[in-house]
Order: sequence, then structure tokens, then C-alpha cells
Amino acid sequence: MAVRAYVEKNLGGGVRKVSWTGLTKATNDVGQWYQLESTGPRFNDKTVHVYGTFGTGGNLKMQGSNLDTPTDATNFQILDSANADMEFTAVAGKVAMQNPQFIRPAITAGDANTNLTCEMVIGR
Repeated sequence: MAVRAYVEKNLGGGVRKVSWTGLTKATNDVGQWYQLESTGPRFNDKTVHVYGTFGTGGNLKMQGSNLDTPTDATNFQILDSANADMEFTAVAGKVAMQNPQFIRPAITAGDANTNLTCEMVIGR
């Protein structure tokens, strides 16, 4: 499993954009955990946009954790969007319903062609 680092950009007005690129199935990539706020999850508005090459069966799920130090293998939950797992099997944008302390994308299915970008805009 490869961990892809995020890039954070301050858009001003309490809004930030967090991007993970090069997420592939070849190495079962996950994004580096992004801590929504060290003093507690204060970014209650989170919109996620996923795009790129999904390949055959490509799937990306957004994961969250409230543990002080989440581990890659277990201590996370799949976030919800509109009362369903927040997963992407095609280009789409979705709003996260939960507000965990840590959040990241994870490739859960696909083929050698799967190569995705996940961008999350967060605001207070």
C-alpha cells in the first residue's frame, strides 16, 4: 500500500482545498491522513470531488477516524454521503455527512489503469 501525500491550499475566508493525486489500484493507494483541525474537527462543510481514470471496477472511498493516531489497517470508518457509503465509481462530487478528526481517500477496487485525483474543499 502506497500512501499519497496531500497538498493543502488556503483559499481564504476560512476555506481550504486538500488534494491527493496519483491514487492507483496497482499499489492499493490511500491518501495521507488529513487532520481537519488539531483542536477538534471544525471544518463542518466538506465537499469531495473525484476524477481521473477509473479503469475497470475503479472505486474510491472516503475514510474517517477520531483516534489521536489512526492506523492504516483498521481504525477508520467509511464516511457517509446522503445516507450511503461515500464512494466513487465515476467522476462525481459529494458532501460528507460526518465530521471526523482525520479524513483520507482510499482506493478499494480497480485495475492497472485506475489513477484518480481526490480534491476536498472544506470550510467552517
